[in-house]
Amino acid sequence: MLVFVLSILLVIAVVAASLQLRSRLSARARGALDAHAELTAVADGVARLFAFRLGEQRAGATVFPAIAVDGRPFTCVHGDALVTVAAQDEAGLISLNDASIEDLRRLFEAVGAADARRLAAAVIDFRDPDDVALPGGAERSAYQAAGLGHGPKNAPLEAVEELDQVFGMTAETLARVLPLVSVTRGGGGVDQAVAPAGLRTLLRLAPQATLPTGAQVRPGERGRARAFTLTVRAERGVARITRRTRIEFSDQSDDGFTARAWLTVPSEVAIAAQQTRTPKCDNSRGQ
Repeated sequence: MLVFVLSILLVIAVVAASLQLRSRLSARARGALDAHAELTAVADGVARLFAFRLGEQRAGATVFPAIAVDGRPFTCVHGDALVTVAAQDEAGLISLNDASIEDLRRLFEAVGAADARRLAAAVIDFRDPDDVALPGGAERSAYQAAGLGHGPKNAPLEAVEELDQVFGMTAETLARVLPLVSVTRGGGGVDQAVAPAGLRTLLRLAPQATLPTGAQVRPGERGRARAFTLTVRAERGVARITRRTRIEFSDQSDDGFTARAWLTVPSEVAIAAQQTRTPKCDNSRGQ
């Protein structure tokens, strides 16, 4: 009888311990979700703040600190969160909708794609309106033969992430190319003055040293400078989130800009803080 009672007590103790552990894990999970939601709100709020400042800078106003638009990061604090922001003028990126097959081939070769020429042709076939494949390219029949549930878009890309639908695109190549391309149309080549350092290095564009130390290029001075990519990383303790959005400036918007395609991106492939001074994000004088 005693053994039976002890067995029952042991079972009760195990169940109680299990419930207690589950409760703790549930509390931790809720805490992680809360931290994720809070940091997402911080990142998106700071992105909008910097979009307003970019709009003022485009209009010719003096913004402190001036916002670099070639992807160089700026670090600030918002409450108890450390925030790093990088603004990229899309005029300094390669347009997926304007680039020639040779431009794309050169880009894919630079990032180490296995068959750069075929991939470049596949991008052109993906965006052009016809169903005639370029040499080495891919139209609907190639997608069907590969068992894919989609074909080429046969229209301009609206988001750089659509590259993952291009025939032959690999996850590795996609990750390397995304920070270097845009969907901005009608601008011609790359504006080297606002090209990110990574693109300059890959394509051997004019070196960064050609810009005066600390120079800031005003977006309003560039004909193509109508759209920007804002990447914002917010962190608090071990919690971290990185958000990316595309900002389009337009007089038709009440705010002067429209934020499109809010995405959460892997923090490890995003931006790195470079400065030691951390002003407040919402302090117009950067102090």
